[in-house]
Amino acid sequence: MTEVSLDTLGPIDYLAVECPVGANAEIGQVVDDEMVWIPDGVFSVGSKSRYPDERRVRKVEVWGFRINPAPVTNARFADFVDETGHVTRADVAPDSEQYPRASEDDLVPGSPVFVMTDGAVDLNDYTC
Repeated sequence: MTEVSLDTLGPIDYLAVECPVGANAEIGQVVDDEMVWIPDGVFSVGSKSRYPDERRVRKVEVWGFRINPAPVTNARFADFVDETGHVTRADVAPDSEQYPRASEDDLVPGSPVFVMTDGAVDLNDYTC
């Protein structure tokens, strides 16, 4: 593995897809369409100055992957769905066998939405 710095690539708010590619690909090389190749490497993850749960900067070994050099927009994702027929989990109703006590009215396609709370939440309270 090679030591690689992602600092030269800018902010990492991209969609990443693991995909082995030939060993001849260079860092940042366009490998298909608009995706670029990030080779195997050892990276530092974590933060000393952000959130407590991100603490302890540590080295991790990562397989090479392809990444879009820009965020995927809703319009581009819609084009992808139209071209491929891709169905997301949000498009499929939950299986009643997995949720035997759920009402049929509740078993509808959807996606969870997380809302910030005003404070700490009792993780032992299952009434919600």
